[in-house]
Amino acid sequence: MNENSGRTAERDSAGRREPSDDVGPGTGRRRGNAVAVVAAGFGALAVSGAVLVGPGLLSGDGVRLAFADQPVVASSSAPTPPPAEEPGRDWAELLPAGLAAGPPTGWTPVEAEPPTHSAEELAARAAELAPHIEERVRELAPEATEVTIGELGGEGPGFHDGQDYVMGEVSYEDDHGPGQVAFQYNFPGVWDDATPDLNCSAAQACGHELLDDGSAVMYAVSSWGPEETPAMLYAVDHLRVDGSVLSVWGYNYDFPTGQVHRPLPVPGFDGLADLATDGDIDLRTGG
Repeated sequence: MNENSGRTAERDSAGRREPSDDVGPGTGRRRGNAVAVVAAGFGALAVSGAVLVGPGLLSGDGVRLAFADQPVVASSSAPTPPPAEEPGRDWAELLPAGLAAGPPTGWTPVEAEPPTHSAEELAARAAELAPHIEERVRELAPEATEVTIGELGGEGPGFHDGQDYVMGEVSYEDDHGPGQVAFQYNFPGVWDDATPDLNCSAAQACGHELLDDGSAVMYAVSSWGPEETPAMLYAVDHLRVDGSVLSVWGYNYDFPTGQVHRPLPVPGFDGLADLATDGDIDLRTGG
């Protein structure tokens, strides 16, 4: 049974929203999860007094957000950013309908160490899956053109022996301008039972649904910057029954420039959830 079928049944019974309703990387590393944004892009990005630092500079913990009066801390002790202040706005309204509030409590990760793969094995598996991931983003964001997946890797391009996660980025163009969809696959054993709560607490709004197969899908909205044109991040984490987690992120801004191009992140929560629950996206060798 494809893992996505359980998600669809659950969402339909709860009042499924079509992808068109949503116009338009905290990572799951054990070393640090209380972050509001994550990206597989590289370099630095300034957005309205905030600095986004590429994951290659942060020991794989993903992008951390530090406001102008706070130092950028390259460790798991980086402070959680304060939420965007927008009086009267209910950020939970952006989440899919019918979700349970907060992080899932019924998901128990496999108590095991992540499998050990060589850099060569990971590179081969990534090359095998990259076309599939690119095609899925093309399907889930039909308004996008020039859809291209970048090089998969870790804290920068390429892999190292024993790496327990794989991250990447798919870039595209749409009527609003350039954009990206980022993802990270964490091997079983990387997330522990505290990780969902840490990631959820860093967002403006967070909810989850439990699927028929015993897995869980967590949804979160993060935002910062001016009220009129806030930078926004949609995050979807699929907490799988084998203990692995596939996280995907959509944005309403462009990584390299920090410019907010669209009203809401693309491809929206439904598209991101379809990608996160794609059972074929398993970066373990032989997955």
